[in-house]
Amino acid sequence: MLKAVHLYKRLMREARQMQDYNFRMYAIRRIRAGYNQNRVLQGQAADEALLEGEKQLAVLTRQSVISRLYPSAKSVMETPTPSW
Repeated sequence: MLKAVHLYKRLMREARQMQDYNFRMYAIRRIRAGYNQNRVLQGQAADEALLEGEKQLAVLTRQSVISRLYPSAKSVMETPTPSW
């Protein structure tokens, strides 16, 4: 269980570093959904889910680096609304 929480936190940390709003929010949704789906697993199934999570962390880390190397324009969702 402790490994799963640690993996969850590392995944969320990487997801928050994504520059693009849409990719960042998609990654956060996927991480939460995956954690909620797999948190009841035990034994061999839990170990396999942790291995899959580690693979997803590696993919997310690569995407996060690429996102920082080639930033895009801010999304409308990220721009502050003027207070008239």
